[in-house]
Amino acid sequence: EIGDRYLLNGILGSEAVGLYTLVYSLLGVIASLGTVVSQTFFPYIASAWNQNKDYRVYLNAAIKYSLIMILPAMAGFLALREEIVTLVSGTPYLEAANIIPGLLLYPLLASLNYILYQIVLLRRRTVLIGSTYAVGAAINIALNLALIPRYSMTGAAIATVVSYAFVFVVLVWDARTAVRVDMGFLKLGRVLFATVLMGFAVWLVHPATALSKIITIVAGAAAYFGMLFLFGVFSREERALLGSVLPPQLRRLVPWLSS
Repeated sequence: EIGDRYLLNGILGSEAVGLYTLVYSLLGVIASLGTVVSQTFFPYIASAWNQNKDYRVYLNAAIKYSLIMILPAMAGFLALREEIVTLVSGTPYLEAANIIPGLLLYPLLASLNYILYQIVLLRRRTVLIGSTYAVGAAINIALNLALIPRYSMTGAAIATVVSYAFVFVVLVWDARTAVRVDMGFLKLGRVLFATVLMGFAVWLVHPATALSKIITIVAGAAAYFGMLFLFGVFSREERALLGSVLPPQLRRLVPWLSS
């Protein structure tokens, strides 16, 4: 988790650590969106697993809603990387925006790894989990030592993504018989289409002031979720479930939630 920052400090100094940590922390917020979704579904997955019932409906829901949260956040972060960095930390940290493309896959891989980790854990493959993360850490350290002197902070970003990708491949391989992804339920193509449209739209705006940046982010999120409903990403049952947790006043404003 933090080996890259120790090595950055030793090789490049504390200024590089500050810039890198800013981006890593911001992308960590995106990763936490998927983790929250996964943690919400895990008790239901574990209960169904232990009772030999069909747990895959909960697993696919965890994957779908994690991707729905993470993918647009990644696209928006990439499109508005300079605006977000300056909004959070000011222009002295603007150089940190250059790290974002190299580290962008980190929240996606971290969130998917967490979902797969839950399945591997239910299979009681704890030795595999421990050894996989240990090897992933070794890969991370070795790549940091090799890449930071040549590519600076971007090298640390690449090392992090590669180590998370290694963990992802191992967990996917081990959980392949227990995970059945329902692409018809995920509707990943529609989610990606809405993500690309939203990302391109906010990229065209180039907001300059703090207020305009916040408005752009909020408007982009609202447009994205509107497109999800417009493109039929949610089934009738999903819309009804979402409508049931909304206040009656808000439910009347969006009657198509239950249509």
